[in-house]
This record gives sequence, C-alpha cells and structure tokens, in this order.
Amino acid sequence: MSRRAGAVVLRREDDERVICERCVLADTLPRRLRGLLGHRALVAGEVLKWLWIGVALGAALGLTHLPALPLVTGMLAAQFGFWLGLALIKR
Repeated sequence: MSRRAGAVVLRREDDERVICERCVLADTLPRRLRGLLGHRALVAGEVLKWLWIGVALGAALGLTHLPALPLVTGMLAAQFGFWLGLALIKR
C-alpha cells in the first residue's frame, strides 16, 4: 500500500497494536500553515499583536518624540533574542 508524504501509522511500543491507521503529519511549512487556518483564536491573537505593536510604535514615535533608529533597533534585537531563545529551548 502506498502512502502520501507525511502519512504514518502509529503503533504502541509494548504490544504493536495500531493506534491510528493513517495520520498525516505537518512535516512541511505549507502543511503547518494550513493547520493554523481554522483556528480563529490564533488569527485574532496575531492581529492583536500587530495592532499593539503599531499603537506602541505610534505612541513612542508620535507622542513622546523618541528617536526612531534606536527604538526600532531595540525592538528588532529583542525579537531576534526571543526567536533565538525559542530555538535553543526546543533542542
């Protein structure tokens, strides 16, 4: 029987009973993104995150007249540090 890419059969380790005949794993980026499409809470969270970033940057640059380059550089450095920390924790 031929299987699609990402399709696996799950078996128990102790007695080799089949738990799932056909489970498709999200092993590629398009499959992972497609899996997130149906979750409204994730989309709402992303929208709120970007809305908050826009409001914070607008307030920092418009209301307080902070210099733009150090502010944006600091935000990018913090975001890069966050991604790096996530990558190191997963290992």
